[in-house]
Amino acid sequence: MASACDPSLVELLHQFLMAGAARWQIEQAVAEKYRDAPAPTKEQIDEAYATVVENWIADADQDPDQIHAYHLALRKSLLAKAILINDYPTAARISQDLAKLQDQYQSARVAAAKRPARQSRIDRLRGRKPSLHVV
Repeated sequence: MASACDPSLVELLHQFLMAGAARWQIEQAVAEKYRDAPAPTKEQIDEAYATVVENWIADADQDPDQIHAYHLALRKSLLAKAILINDYPTAARISQDLAKLQDQYQSARVAAAKRPARQSRIDRLRGRKPSLHVV
């Protein structure tokens, strides 16, 4: 039986969590990998999961990319769970948050800089002098 400190199990969980896999997907992958050997128990999977999270926390101060990847994986996992239970409004909000994390939206400041300023358009209109035409 695989031990809780099995590095290959921890690495497998790490890879799946970084890809945003849900718990059932992780359990299915572990069962498939250990098809010919005794599969790890639920408790061993939980301990390996805890090890992955502890490693992320330990690395949090050192690598901002890991933090970003963790949050992306977390949102993907939440999105899968929301879709699984048919909670589409929540899934839409999670998708929007995921898109923001992936810089899919322009920031408000960048978008505002591209639009002409409203006050300058009003000033231009007020600056026009009416012309009188003889009919």
